[in-house]
Amino acid sequence: MNVDGVSVLGDVAVSLIELQTQLIGAESVDGFLTGVAALAVARVGIGLSCGITLRPVGLPAAAVSTDSLAAGVDEVRYGLAHGPCQYSMRTGTPVLITDSGADGRWTGYRTRAAACGVRSSLSLPVGADGRVFGVVGLYSRRTGTFDAAVIERAAGFVGIATGALAATVRIAEQIGLTAQLRNALASRPVIDQAVGILMAQRRCPAAEAFAILSKSSQDRNVKARMVAARIVAATGGADAAEAWFDPPAAPRGR
Repeated sequence: MNVDGVSVLGDVAVSLIELQTQLIGAESVDGFLTGVAALAVARVGIGLSCGITLRPVGLPAAAVSTDSLAAGVDEVRYGLAHGPCQYSMRTGTPVLITDSGADGRWTGYRTRAAACGVRSSLSLPVGADGRVFGVVGLYSRRTGTFDAAVIERAAGFVGIATGALAATVRIAEQIGLTAQLRNALASRPVIDQAVGILMAQRRCPAAEAFAILSKSSQDRNVKARMVAARIVAATGGADAAEAWFDPPAAPRGR
Protein backbone atom coordinates (compact mmCIF):
# COMPACT_ATOMS: atom_id res chain seq x y z
CA MET A 1 0.00 0.00 0.00
CA ASN A 2 1.32 3.47 -0.90
CA VAL A 3 1.40 6.15 1.78
CA ASP A 4 -1.31 8.14 0.02
CA GLY A 5 -3.44 5.04 -0.46
CA VAL A 6 -3.49 5.35 -4.25
CA SER A 7 -2.57 1.68 -4.76
CA VAL A 8 -5.41 0.44 -2.56
CA LEU A 9 -7.92 2.76 -4.18
CA GLY A 10 -6.77 1.52 -7.57
CA ASP A 11 -7.33 -2.10 -6.55
CA VAL A 12 -10.82 -1.26 -5.29
CA ALA A 13 -11.69 0.51 -8.53
CA VAL A 14 -10.44 -2.40 -10.61
CA SER A 15 -12.42 -4.90 -8.53
CA LEU A 16 -15.59 -2.83 -8.81
CA ILE A 17 -15.21 -2.61 -12.59
CA GLU A 18 -14.61 -6.36 -12.81
CA LEU A 19 -17.67 -7.11 -10.70
CA GLN A 20 -19.81 -4.75 -12.74
CA THR A 21 -18.65 -6.45 -15.93
CA GLN A 22 -19.52 -9.85 -14.51
CA LEU A 23 -22.96 -8.69 -13.36
CA ILE A 24 -23.83 -7.12 -16.71
CA GLY A 25 -22.54 -10.01 -18.78
CA ALA A 26 -23.89 -12.91 -16.72
CA GLU A 27 -26.88 -14.81 -18.11
CA SER A 28 -27.78 -16.51 -14.82
CA VAL A 29 -27.16 -16.35 -11.08
CA ASP A 30 -24.79 -19.32 -11.33
CA GLY A 31 -22.91 -17.62 -14.16
CA PHE A 32 -22.45 -14.46 -12.13
CA LEU A 33 -21.35 -16.35 -9.01
CA THR A 34 -18.85 -18.37 -11.05
CA GLY A 35 -17.37 -15.12 -12.33
CA VAL A 36 -17.17 -13.69 -8.80
CA ALA A 37 -15.46 -16.85 -7.54
CA ALA A 38 -12.88 -16.60 -10.32
CA LEU A 39 -12.32 -12.94 -9.47
CA ALA A 40 -11.81 -13.85 -5.81
CA VAL A 41 -8.97 -16.19 -6.77
CA ALA A 42 -7.45 -13.60 -9.11
CA ARG A 43 -7.58 -10.80 -6.53
CA VAL A 44 -6.74 -12.79 -3.38
CA GLY A 45 -4.13 -15.28 -4.50
CA ILE A 46 -3.33 -17.39 -7.54
CA GLY A 47 -3.33 -21.07 -6.69
CA LEU A 48 -6.34 -20.83 -4.39
CA SER A 49 -9.70 -22.45 -5.02
CA CYS A 50 -13.01 -20.78 -4.27
CA GLY A 51 -16.57 -21.85 -3.58
CA ILE A 52 -19.49 -19.44 -3.10
CA THR A 53 -22.91 -20.28 -1.65
CA LEU A 54 -25.88 -17.91 -1.49
CA ARG A 55 -29.17 -18.70 0.25
CA PRO A 56 -32.05 -16.50 -0.93
CA VAL A 57 -35.08 -16.65 1.36
CA GLY A 58 -37.56 -19.30 0.28
CA LEU A 59 -35.38 -20.58 -2.55
CA PRO A 60 -32.79 -23.34 -2.96
CA ALA A 61 -29.18 -22.36 -2.31
CA ALA A 62 -27.08 -21.36 -5.30
CA ALA A 63 -23.53 -22.74 -5.12
CA VAL A 64 -20.57 -22.58 -7.49
CA SER A 65 -16.90 -23.62 -7.42
CA THR A 66 -13.87 -22.57 -9.40
CA ASP A 67 -12.36 -26.04 -9.80
CA SER A 68 -12.47 -29.69 -8.73
CA LEU A 69 -10.80 -29.00 -5.36
CA ALA A 70 -13.45 -26.48 -4.29
CA ALA A 71 -16.20 -28.63 -5.79
CA GLY A 72 -15.01 -31.66 -3.87
CA VAL A 73 -14.84 -29.95 -0.50
CA ASP A 74 -18.19 -28.25 -1.13
CA GLU A 75 -19.76 -31.67 -1.74
CA VAL A 76 -18.30 -32.76 1.59
CA ARG A 77 -19.81 -29.87 3.52
CA TYR A 78 -23.22 -30.20 1.83
CA GLY A 79 -23.37 -33.76 3.16
CA LEU A 80 -22.62 -32.69 6.73
CA ALA A 81 -24.56 -30.61 9.22
CA HIS A 82 -21.41 -28.91 10.49
CA GLY A 83 -18.24 -27.33 9.18
CA PRO A 84 -16.50 -23.96 8.88
CA CYS A 85 -18.71 -22.62 6.09
CA GLN A 86 -21.93 -23.60 7.87
CA TYR A 87 -20.61 -22.02 11.06
CA SER A 88 -19.58 -18.86 9.23
CA MET A 89 -22.97 -18.47 7.57
CA ARG A 90 -24.85 -19.23 10.78
CA THR A 91 -22.85 -16.89 13.02
CA GLY A 92 -21.54 -14.28 10.60
CA THR A 93 -18.00 -15.04 11.82
CA PRO A 94 -14.96 -15.69 9.58
CA VAL A 95 -13.30 -19.08 10.11
CA LEU A 96 -9.62 -19.78 9.46
CA ILE A 97 -8.15 -23.28 9.32
CA THR A 98 -4.38 -22.98 9.10
CA ASP A 99 -3.65 -26.70 9.08
CA SER A 100 -6.46 -29.19 8.53
CA GLY A 101 -4.33 -31.90 10.11
CA ALA A 102 -3.81 -30.03 13.38
CA ASP A 103 -7.05 -28.07 13.85
CA GLY A 104 -9.30 -29.73 16.42
CA ARG A 105 -12.67 -28.46 15.17
CA TRP A 106 -15.20 -30.23 12.92
CA THR A 107 -13.31 -33.50 12.81
CA GLY A 108 -15.63 -35.18 10.32
CA TYR A 109 -15.42 -32.26 7.92
CA ARG A 110 -11.65 -31.83 8.22
CA THR A 111 -10.95 -35.51 7.59
CA ARG A 112 -12.99 -35.54 4.41
CA ALA A 113 -11.73 -32.14 3.25
CA ALA A 114 -8.14 -33.29 3.74
CA ALA A 115 -8.93 -36.38 1.67
CA CYS A 116 -9.98 -34.00 -1.13
CA GLY A 117 -6.61 -32.26 -0.88
CA VAL A 118 -7.49 -29.22 1.25
CA ARG A 119 -4.79 -28.34 3.79
CA SER A 120 -5.94 -24.85 4.82
CA SER A 121 -9.05 -22.76 4.27
CA LEU A 122 -10.74 -19.44 4.97
CA SER A 123 -14.52 -19.05 5.21
CA LEU A 124 -15.94 -15.53 5.02
CA PRO A 125 -19.61 -14.66 5.60
CA VAL A 126 -21.47 -12.45 3.14
CA GLY A 127 -24.26 -10.29 4.49
CA ALA A 128 -25.94 -6.91 4.60
CA ASP A 129 -28.45 -5.12 6.85
CA GLY A 130 -27.78 -7.53 9.71
CA ARG A 131 -28.54 -10.62 7.61
CA VAL A 132 -26.00 -13.23 6.51
CA PHE A 133 -27.07 -14.72 3.18
CA GLY A 134 -23.95 -16.39 1.88
CA VAL A 135 -20.39 -17.54 2.39
CA VAL A 136 -17.20 -17.40 0.37
CA GLY A 137 -14.90 -20.37 0.96
CA LEU A 138 -11.23 -20.17 -0.08
CA TYR A 139 -9.17 -23.37 -0.12
CA SER A 140 -5.49 -24.21 -0.48
CA ARG A 141 -3.52 -27.41 -0.96
CA ARG A 142 -0.81 -26.02 1.37
CA THR A 143 -0.84 -25.39 5.11
CA GLY A 144 -0.36 -21.84 6.37
CA THR A 145 -1.49 -20.23 3.12
CA PHE A 146 -3.75 -17.70 4.76
CA ASP A 147 -1.41 -15.27 6.45
CA ALA A 148 -2.42 -11.77 7.54
CA ALA A 149 -1.88 -10.26 4.08
CA VAL A 150 -3.96 -12.91 2.29
CA ILE A 151 -6.76 -12.63 4.86
CA GLU A 152 -6.79 -8.85 4.43
CA ARG A 153 -7.05 -9.16 0.65
CA ALA A 154 -9.81 -11.78 0.95
CA ALA A 155 -11.83 -9.72 3.42
CA GLY A 156 -11.38 -6.64 1.25
CA PHE A 157 -12.62 -8.42 -1.86
CA VAL A 158 -15.64 -9.89 -0.09
CA GLY A 159 -16.46 -6.44 1.28
CA ILE A 160 -16.39 -5.00 -2.24
CA ALA A 161 -18.39 -7.91 -3.69
CA THR A 162 -21.07 -7.86 -0.98
CA GLY A 163 -23.16 -5.18 -2.68
CA ALA A 164 -23.33 -7.08 -5.96
CA LEU A 165 -24.03 -10.37 -4.17
CA ALA A 166 -26.79 -8.74 -2.09
CA ALA A 167 -28.39 -7.39 -5.27
CA THR A 168 -28.25 -10.88 -6.78
CA VAL A 169 -29.99 -12.36 -3.74
CA ARG A 170 -32.71 -9.70 -3.81
CA ILE A 171 -33.33 -10.30 -7.52
CA ALA A 172 -33.53 -14.06 -6.97
CA GLU A 173 -35.96 -13.57 -4.09
CA GLN A 174 -38.15 -11.25 -6.18
CA ILE A 175 -38.17 -13.73 -9.07
CA GLY A 176 -39.13 -16.49 -6.66
CA LEU A 177 -41.92 -14.37 -5.15
CA THR A 178 -43.20 -13.47 -8.62
CA ALA A 179 -43.27 -17.14 -9.59
CA GLN A 180 -45.18 -18.00 -6.41
CA LEU A 181 -47.73 -15.26 -7.06
CA ARG A 182 -48.09 -16.36 -10.68
CA ASN A 183 -48.75 -19.93 -9.57
CA ALA A 184 -51.25 -18.73 -6.98
CA LEU A 185 -53.12 -16.66 -9.56
CA ALA A 186 -53.16 -19.59 -11.97
CA SER A 187 -54.55 -21.83 -9.24
CA ARG A 188 -57.28 -19.44 -8.12
CA PRO A 189 -59.88 -20.08 -10.88
CA VAL A 190 -59.98 -23.85 -10.35
CA ILE A 191 -60.12 -23.38 -6.55
CA ASP A 192 -63.04 -20.96 -6.94
CA GLN A 193 -64.85 -23.46 -9.15
CA ALA A 194 -64.32 -26.24 -6.62
CA VAL A 195 -65.60 -24.04 -3.79
CA GLY A 196 -68.73 -23.29 -5.82
CA ILE A 197 -69.31 -27.00 -6.45
CA LEU A 198 -68.95 -27.79 -2.73
CA MET A 199 -71.32 -24.97 -1.82
CA ALA A 200 -73.93 -26.43 -4.13
CA GLN A 201 -73.39 -30.04 -3.07
CA ARG A 202 -73.27 -29.41 0.66
CA ARG A 203 -75.47 -26.34 0.77
CA CYS A 204 -72.93 -24.43 2.83
CA PRO A 205 -71.41 -20.93 2.68
CA ALA A 206 -68.17 -20.21 0.80
CA ALA A 207 -66.03 -20.05 3.95
CA GLU A 208 -67.15 -23.52 5.02
CA ALA A 209 -66.60 -24.94 1.53
CA PHE A 210 -63.08 -23.51 1.41
CA ALA A 211 -62.36 -24.94 4.88
CA ILE A 212 -63.44 -28.38 3.63
CA LEU A 213 -61.12 -28.04 0.64
CA SER A 214 -58.19 -26.92 2.81
CA LYS A 215 -58.68 -29.74 5.32
CA SER A 216 -58.71 -32.34 2.57
CA SER A 217 -55.52 -30.84 1.16
CA GLN A 218 -53.79 -31.05 4.55
CA ASP A 219 -55.10 -34.51 5.45
CA ARG A 220 -53.94 -36.02 2.17
CA ASN A 221 -50.76 -33.91 1.88
CA VAL A 222 -51.84 -32.77 -1.57
CA LYS A 223 -51.85 -29.19 -2.84
CA ALA A 224 -55.22 -27.46 -2.69
CA ARG A 225 -55.07 -26.81 -6.44
CA MET A 226 -54.84 -30.55 -7.12
CA VAL A 227 -57.77 -31.29 -4.79
CA ALA A 228 -59.79 -28.58 -6.52
CA ALA A 229 -58.92 -29.93 -9.96
CA ARG A 230 -60.17 -33.39 -8.96
CA ILE A 231 -63.45 -31.92 -7.72
CA VAL A 232 -63.96 -29.96 -10.93
CA ALA A 233 -63.08 -33.00 -13.04
CA ALA A 234 -65.61 -35.07 -11.08
CA THR A 235 -68.54 -32.69 -11.59
CA GLY A 236 -69.99 -35.11 -14.09
CA GLY A 237 -70.77 -37.33 -11.12
CA ALA A 238 -71.47 -35.88 -7.70
CA ASP A 239 -70.58 -39.13 -6.00
CA ALA A 240 -67.04 -38.95 -7.41
CA ALA A 241 -66.53 -35.47 -6.01
CA GLU A 242 -67.92 -36.42 -2.60
CA ALA A 243 -65.74 -39.54 -2.48
CA TRP A 244 -62.63 -37.37 -2.47
CA PHE A 245 -63.51 -36.19 1.05
CA ASP A 246 -64.82 -39.44 2.50
CA PRO A 247 -62.34 -41.84 4.09
CA PRO A 248 -61.84 -45.08 2.16
CA ALA A 249 -64.12 -47.88 3.28
CA ALA A 250 -62.55 -50.36 5.68
CA PRO A 251 -61.92 -53.77 4.09
CA ARG A 252 -64.54 -56.35 4.93
CA GLY A 253 -63.54 -59.29 7.04
CA ARG A 254 -63.67 -62.74 5.50
